[in-house]
Amino acid sequence: MGIYRGQVQDIPCLPIKVSLPVEESRFLRWMGGTVPAAAEVTVIVDTGSKRSSLRPRVLQELHCPRRSTVQVQTSTGQGAAVFYVACIEFPASTLKPFPRALVAGLSMPQNLAAYDGVIGRDILSRWETFYSGLREQLTIRDHISIWGWLCS
Repeated sequence: MGIYRGQVQDIPCLPIKVSLPVEESRFLRWMGGTVPAAAEVTVIVDTGSKRSSLRPRVLQELHCPRRSTVQVQTSTGQGAAVFYVACIEFPASTLKPFPRALVAGLSMPQNLAAYDGVIGRDILSRWETFYSGLREQLTIRDHISIWGWLCS
């Protein structure tokens, strides 16, 4: 069972490591290319976002494969976004990685410029999350267990 516990100051956030998916890394090496180093970034845990997203610059620097272009609705308005495939890991936890996560390439609003993206309901729906206001602590588990919550 994987778990993450972190203090929440103003906005619930999570440190992640983003990289090129394994298959694409192997292919790039096979073709004689250099695999870009993984990027360690901080994302917001956002229950209001349907999809997870990362800054396009991060995804492009990693050479993450592009997928379809879709229309998205954000807090700053409606527009087009490109979906990318990326490997997402959680180094500050024991949460299981997502080896082929589909994320939208979206910029962050100016007031959230310190963050590089959001973890939306597409990933959050696979976890159990609990925020304790008294402790100002966010807990995420990737294996649902009543016993685990009672013992934490």
